[in-house]
Amino acid sequence: DDVLFYQGDQGHCFYMVYSGSLDIFGFDSKLNEERLLGTVSRGDVFGEVAVMVPGVCRAATVRAAEESLLLCFDERAFGYKPGYVNWTSLNLSLSLSLSLS
Repeated sequence: DDVLFYQGDQGHCFYMVYSGSLDIFGFDSKLNEERLLGTVSRGDVFGEVAVMVPGVCRAATVRAAEESLLLCFDERAFGYKPGYVNWTSLNLSLSLSLSLS
């Protein structure tokens, strides 16, 4: 499987699934193993905390479950400034997500 990013990586963008699906895994330190947390597919958005909270590390590992096409949005796409949320851009991405669902 192709890994998009690993838990602990720095994040600078978030993704919207246009087609395909991806599995989200988290490392369980008590069991010392990786566990499937969920799956995202067409219209789903993930990794958005990386844009909303600068410098935050990825909380999970994401791997393609099948061939997938993703849309990537970084800070520039939203005119990001610390402490500021561009609601117009956020609403646009949510509308796009709903139309893909």
